[in-house]
Amino acid sequence: MLKKRVAELERGIRFRSRLIIGLFGLVFFLIIGWNNAQTDITLHYPPDLRSGASMKVGQIDPSEVFGFVSTVFTYLNTWNENGLHDYPANRKKLRAYLTQKYQRYILAEIKDLERLGEIQGRTRTIQPIAEDYYTEDKVTIKNGSTWVVLRKFRVKEYIKGTGTPIKDTVIEFPIRVVVYTVPRQANPWQLGLDGYEREPTRVPYLKGDLD
Repeated sequence: MLKKRVAELERGIRFRSRLIIGLFGLVFFLIIGWNNAQTDITLHYPPDLRSGASMKVGQIDPSEVFGFVSTVFTYLNTWNENGLHDYPANRKKLRAYLTQKYQRYILAEIKDLERLGEIQGRTRTIQPIAEDYYTEDKVTIKNGSTWVVLRKFRVKEYIKGTGTPIKDTVIEFPIRVVVYTVPRQANPWQLGLDGYEREPTRVPYLKGDLD
């Protein structure tokens, strides 16, 4: 009788031991899952909230993509001192906002401009024309992670030290933008310029229209 009682106690102890080990294992995996869980989320709000808005986590409003292009593209293409140095320096500063494909395009373009004598000693300003404000037709949604943005910029270039532009034209740029997953500290938008959907084109205009 005593042996039977001892055997039952030993079985109970073994059961509780296994149960405790299992619970420890469960807690361990829960801790790992918690540490690997996403610690922040991104909500993108449209600029006009007067009529309300329902946004999903990570959903990006086209108006934000439009504004992103203006901020990054104008900085990239502004040459304050000398295009031969400023353009590659801008690419390097903005590399977290430019896909690898577009960076290769820029480096090739710099070589072509240098060969043609169209970058050494030049300065450049670039700014949106007055009519280049956001409308829905200017942002084409290719899929949930790719957009094509049509932007019209006035591009003026000077030979350093002269006050008369050697280039003054309006160009329409069909700029491709993609979701670009890089460290958030480097690129809070999590968007990247990916080059051109097709070749940029010059836009005819009357001289007085822009002055």
